Amino acid sequence: MSRDVPPAPGVTVPRPAPGSRQRALVRRSPLILAALVLLVGAAVLAAQGDREAAVLSVQIAMVVPVPIAVERAARVRLPPSLHAMYAALLIAAPWMGAALGRYAAWPWWDTVVHFYSGVPIALGCVLFLGLAAARRGLAMPPGLEVLTVVALHSLVALLWEVAEFTADQVLGAHTQKGNTDTMTDLIVGTLGALLVALVLYAHRTRGPFAWMTRFTGR
Repeated sequence: MSRDVPPAPGVTVPRPAPGSRQRALVRRSPLILAALVLLVGAAVLAAQGDREAAVLSVQIAMVVPVPIAVERAARVRLPPSLHAMYAALLIAAPWMGAALGRYAAWPWWDTVVHFYSGVPIALGCVLFLGLAAARRGLAMPPGLEVLTVVALHSLVALLWEVAEFTADQVLGAHTQKGNTDTMTDLIVGTLGALLVALVLYAHRTRGPFAWMTRFTGR
């Protein structure tokens, strides 16, 4: 029988090809970790008799693969950092916030989560706006690009609030606590997006943020 022999000293082992399964697993490791946390959490909550929280944990785990579906549909590789931020958003918002009751225990948690949500959503808008422009051979002025990113984020935030309102009216949920809660969510989320927009503008005009090339392209 043959055995795996370790490489000799000084011999470089070739890295997996960019499109290989190993590289894909590394890029998507935050999503895999999030799914494990959610499923283990669901089992623990079920064992403790909290069936509603356990079911919610499973439901959240079902949307973990959304970025993978987006990659395949758009034929693009999302940066690992965007995978990580999406996974963190799922853990912080619907799981820790709703399933584990942090929204009730810490009233400010919802505000922090919505501010944070503006960052990955805006970065995703930067990525797909740049992708669309590149595929059509377009070059947007920095000012227009920044405004478009903020506008796209605002549309996503609006659609989210509409979804919450619909769930409250149709399903009897209690996601919105009134006009102040809704407007606060929209405002702080937009502030997170504005932070990304300012960094993007500085990167386009002066280029001090090399990590932004992961989202804007080189």
